Amino acid sequence: MIRVACPHCQRRYRTQTEGMGKTAVCTGCHQTFRIGQVRVPFEWKQTDLGEDSWIGVEAPTEKKELRNCIICQAPLDEDTITCPECGANQVTGIVRRPQPRQVEGKSPALSALPWKLIAGLAALAALGIGTYWVFKAATTSAIDSGEKVAHMATARLAAEHLDKGGDEASLAAQFAGRVDDQNLPVFLDMLSATRPDIRRAAAMLIGCGNVANLRPILDMADSAAGREQGMTVLEAIGPRRLAVLSNHEQVDVRRAAAKALCAVNGLKPEAETLDQLAERTTREDKIGRLNELCRFYPAATGRFTVTINDQTSPFAANIEQIGTWFYLKLDKAEFQTEPGQTRTFEIPIERWCVATGVALDVGALRRMLTGSVRLSSPIGASWQGTATVTTKARLDPPLPGFLPIDPPAVGQTVEAEVRLTRMP
Repeated sequence: MIRVACPHCQRRYRTQTEGMGKTAVCTGCHQTFRIGQVRVPFEWKQTDLGEDSWIGVEAPTEKKELRNCIICQAPLDEDTITCPECGANQVTGIVRRPQPRQVEGKSPALSALPWKLIAGLAALAALGIGTYWVFKAATTSAIDSGEKVAHMATARLAAEHLDKGGDEASLAAQFAGRVDDQNLPVFLDMLSATRPDIRRAAAMLIGCGNVANLRPILDMADSAAGREQGMTVLEAIGPRRLAVLSNHEQVDVRRAAAKALCAVNGLKPEAETLDQLAERTTREDKIGRLNELCRFYPAATGRFTVTINDQTSPFAANIEQIGTWFYLKLDKAEFQTEPGQTRTFEIPIERWCVATGVALDVGALRRMLTGSVRLSSPIGASWQGTATVTTKARLDPPLPGFLPIDPPAVGQTVEAEVRLTRMP
C-alpha cells in the first residue's frame, strides 16, 4: 500500500504501485491530479487509515478473520460457539460430546454402520461389474468376428491376385506384413479351407508376414494331420527369413527358427545343430554355418552371364545359397529353387520375360505364350538347361524379354539351350 495526497486540498488516499502515475479526480476539491504527485510526509504517529480512500485501483476486499477451535484447531465460522468436531465451547472451554446409545446385543461400531446404504451400494457395484463383463464379452466377440471377417477378405483378395497372374513376389509387394503373431491363428485356420486358392493364399500371406512366433506352425508341422500344411507355411516363409529370425533377440524365437531351418533343409534337429543355428551372429556367418551343415557349393553361387542360343544377356544373374535352397536374382526379379528339388530352378516363361524385359504385363504374356526356363546344377558347379516356348497367338520377332528365339507358329513349341557361366 502507498499513501498519496491531493496537491490542491491535501486529501489523503491509499493506492498500489499500478495506480501510480494515473490521472484522478479528487473527491474533496473535485480537481484532477496525477496520483503520486504529492506523497504524504512520514509521521511517527500517522493518522487513522480509515480517513483515507482508495484511488487509482480497486479497493481490496477485506479478508475475513479466520477462527479455529481453542481445543482441536478445527476451522470455525465467526458466530460458532460450539466446535462441531470436538464439541468444545469456545467461551467456557468445556467439551461435551454426545454418548452413542448402545443397542443391546450389538457392537457399538457395528450398530453405527449404515447397513442399508452399504447393501445398496454393494448391489449397485455387483450390477455394474456384471454389466461391464457382459458388455466386454459382447464387444470382444464382435471385434474378434469383425477382425476375422477382415482377414478372410484379405485372403480372398490375395487369392484373386494369384488367379489373375500374380506370383509370390507381386503378392508380397502388395500384402506384406498383413499377418503377424496376433492374427496368425486365423490364417492358420484358413489352411483347412475347402477352396485350394484360399489355402495357397493363406500360406503365402503368412510367408510374407511379420510372424516371429513360429511355435504354432512348428506344432502343426510336427502333427500327423497338419504336417503337410505346416511344412507348406515354413517353406513359404523360406530359409532367408528363418535365418533372420534365428538371430532374434529372444532366445525362444531363435530356438524355434533354428528348428524351422532344420525342417525346411532336411536336417535332423539335434541339440548341437540347434545350438549352432540359434546362436546370435552375423547374417553371413549364420548362412555360412547353415551351408556347411547342408553342404556348400561355392562354384554354383556368385555372378553369372546368361546365354541363350549363343547370345549373351546384357545383364548378370546372381545366385545365392541358403542351406539347400538357391536364389536366382535377374535384372528385375528373384526366383528360388523349388522345395524338394536339388539345385533346380523352374521359372514360368512369362515370369522370365517380365524379369528380363521392360514394361511387360504378366497377364498379357500368359495369354500369348506358355512354357518355362529350367536350370539345374547337378554337380553343384555350372547351371544349364532349356527354355521352352509355346505360342498361343501369332507373335512377331523378337520375343519379349531376353528370349533370342524365333517365334514358333501358333500352337507350336520350340526349345533353346540356356547356360549360366560363372564370372571370375
